[in-house]
Amino acid sequence: MRVLLVLTVLSATSVSAVGPAVPTAYDTGAKPAAISGGVSAFTLSDVINDIWVDDAGAVWVATSRRLGVSRDGGSTWRSFGTEHGLPGEQCVAVWADGDDVWVSIIETTESGYNGLGLCHSADGGETWTVFGKDDGLPADGHLELAWDVLGHDGDIWVALWNGGLGRTTDNGQTWELLTPPDREGYPATHFYSVAAEGAVIWAATEITGTGDLKTGVFKSEDGGDTWTYYGYDEGLPEDMLFAAVTVTRDLPPAVWVGVAPPDPYGFGQGVVTSDDAGATWRNYTTQDGLSDDTSYAITNGGGTVFAGTLSGVSWTEDNGANWDFSFMDPDDYDSPANQVYAVFAENENRVWAGTGAGLWLSEDGAETWELIDYRPRTKPSDLPEAIAFPNPYTPDGGPLTIRYALDRDEVVTVEIRDYAGRLVKTVVNGEKRPHSDRIDEYWRGETEDGRVAANGVYLYIIRVGGEIAATGKFIVSG
Repeated sequence: MRVLLVLTVLSATSVSAVGPAVPTAYDTGAKPAAISGGVSAFTLSDVINDIWVDDAGAVWVATSRRLGVSRDGGSTWRSFGTEHGLPGEQCVAVWADGDDVWVSIIETTESGYNGLGLCHSADGGETWTVFGKDDGLPADGHLELAWDVLGHDGDIWVALWNGGLGRTTDNGQTWELLTPPDREGYPATHFYSVAAEGAVIWAATEITGTGDLKTGVFKSEDGGDTWTYYGYDEGLPEDMLFAAVTVTRDLPPAVWVGVAPPDPYGFGQGVVTSDDAGATWRNYTTQDGLSDDTSYAITNGGGTVFAGTLSGVSWTEDNGANWDFSFMDPDDYDSPANQVYAVFAENENRVWAGTGAGLWLSEDGAETWELIDYRPRTKPSDLPEAIAFPNPYTPDGGPLTIRYALDRDEVVTVEIRDYAGRLVKTVVNGEKRPHSDRIDEYWRGETEDGRVAANGVYLYIIRVGGEIAATGKFIVSG
């Protein structure tokens, strides 16, 4: 059993008839060709919806384009998609234990989202079994849409958008759908998140059939047989979404819940917590020291609770009495790098954060952050990978170096773009470069019209023969 049982839902920015909205950001090209160092043709999206680290230290990331894993602490990565048997590549939730991996796949449509299935791999992602309506999961217009998945004591729990809580005790061969009622008898069929500790299961829900938005948290103390509902009457904020749940053992024992608004332009209510099994709740917001009142992800490690918000990561080491916060991009609070949609603490120091601008790692308890290059490699190579440095980059401190390699003579274009995809500067425009294991191009921080580039997250894009061959992110911090 894990010391910390953490769960994070897909980070919703709004709710409609078909559930929370999936975060979006500029993607850096779906399938770039190999350029050097065996850079894979199948890159992961910059939008991270969920993170799970198993007991062996394997880091799994559910992104808006493909599922990724690193088994060496983030140094190298593999990605999985339709060529491995997944029904799609928009991943919203992941849980893993060794080679046993579960992931939820959806698709975005003009009217909302459709679930493409809950997928299980018994061989570390190489092959997949897809479970859907034919296997007992609900369909009812939205197919098999699952916002969260958790393994606990041999069972798999799934937070379903239109069917309640799903539970399987036999790796998906049969499913039980739980729709516990609130005090008025209305069934809970829409769930966002599930967490567990021992025989106690917690699940964040939206109650349907009342005519108004009614949300709350359910608790079961007998492994899911009976349930107790907690809502506004117990002190939970009214008319809010409870987007993520984590259960602590190292504090005193407590349940923590991230709170988000029901629409993308509203204000959340920070986080709430109960240390008396749900009888009473305390609410913490920006007035108490959080960086933002919208919290889409929450985790805990070694006595510290970390909340992922729309403005960085906030944390408390003393059960909420005091809060600190930090930013991935401290020079631009509105940067997608600071919009945290997933967070996972391996312990009180090593914390992963998934944002609208990539995957970040802190080794000092969220004080500082490193942007992780998670481009998968198709094969080992002695050639250097395409990189940009220094990162962060200061324009008045000299040029930014973009280094890459070519396995033959090629015509190359190198562009700098902002995170909305707009061209900032063409560094190299269709020029021939020779076969080499080290080619350096230089950008001096200027735009096409000669101005100094503003602070923020930028992309470098390398095109070979007219096709995107490599991309990467870096931060300009003046």
